[in-house]
Amino acid sequence: EHLPHGHWMEIRLDGSVKTERWYRYPAKVEGELSLSEATDRLEEALERAVARRRQGEVPVGLYLSGGLDSSLIAAISAAQGEGLPAYSHGFDPEQDETSAAKLVANHLGTPCVQAPISGDGLDALPQIVRAMEQPVANSDVIGLWQLARTASQDVTVVLCGEGADELFGSYPHQQLLASLEAFPALAVRAAGKLAGAVPNWLLEQLSSYPGASSDGRVRERLQSVLAEPSLAGRYKKLVCLFSESERQKLLVSPRLLGLNEREKLIEGLDRERGHPLERLVPMKFESWLPDYHLGRENRIAMAHGLEARYPFLDVDVVHAVAALPVGYKTGWLPPREKKLLRRIASNHLPKVIARRPKGPVRVPLTLFGARFHAMLGDLLTGSSARSSELLNQPEVETILQRARNGSFLASRQAFALLMFEIWLREWKVSCS
Repeated sequence: EHLPHGHWMEIRLDGSVKTERWYRYPAKVEGELSLSEATDRLEEALERAVARRRQGEVPVGLYLSGGLDSSLIAAISAAQGEGLPAYSHGFDPEQDETSAAKLVANHLGTPCVQAPISGDGLDALPQIVRAMEQPVANSDVIGLWQLARTASQDVTVVLCGEGADELFGSYPHQQLLASLEAFPALAVRAAGKLAGAVPNWLLEQLSSYPGASSDGRVRERLQSVLAEPSLAGRYKKLVCLFSESERQKLLVSPRLLGLNEREKLIEGLDRERGHPLERLVPMKFESWLPDYHLGRENRIAMAHGLEARYPFLDVDVVHAVAALPVGYKTGWLPPREKKLLRRIASNHLPKVIARRPKGPVRVPLTLFGARFHAMLGDLLTGSSARSSELLNQPEVETILQRARNGSFLASRQAFALLMFEIWLREWKVSCS
């Protein structure tokens, strides 16, 4: 059981325990700065945050993906003194972000070390699960593992760009949900009926994940999102890897379907009022950021003796962004997200980076080819599968077959099941 986020715990000598909340995402402040004043305030807060996190008597470096967030941290850091060594991971210069990372590093005169991801990345999964202490359903942990392993050979501290997406509500699903709320419900439902007729090549332009748009099940999920009237319902259908009906088929016992704390937070979206981003951003800070992003990055870094530091999560930076009106966080013209951050970046970075759209940090499962599918079969099927006591084997087989047939969604689901099985084995979890 975790200590709740933003809480402290006092354990007294008599054995009694007291837990209280000491921090929560700040409420929106009344009053409004001009765009220029808000830009200056945020830039100054970021400069202080980076300066604080550069301090130390051990070697310091930074993660550099070539995206807006990590590139801006690198640029502000380079302006404050000797450029810190940068570390980036990739698998194919034609598809990944290594070329953008090199562009930023060359612009700043910063050394950049590449951490290659290869087909043997699956070998690290048991170590990753032991470090994480819990199963994680995203293959990007393989890239983070390789990145931390490479950086730890030179430095003890790394500055990271995590937190900016949560602050600005810039994840693609947040931007989509905010856009849908701006249109009449009738128009959104009509769009859902037409979604099945949109050609693959067009959807591919709209998707951050190559191959997703050609998956019929992804189209079905999008149609169900557009048919859903509530923000909470749309969020669950858009973000949850397994739909409610899929979970009902997959799980052996109905008692496993109970609402968890994150789902309760999601349901709270419909109880709040205001712009969708003003509801989605605090929820991300309450669960997604500490549970997933910081949880995976911190644990993987510490497994390699690294300390990860996050300038965007400095209290002054968080409060500066929280006070902004939605119109300063997102715009109408692409790239829409992180409007104010892009204004700051334009003073420090090449235009192509300052205006670079947000994309996922991908580790595509196709990289592992037949080895991935062999691993799925070996661990998830047959009498040796520990998860067979919790998961319906015929449904598992169906998911694995869809993954073998090239389904984008089923491949991600299969990876989630694989990590669950490895977690059960590595931590010797009882399924009874």
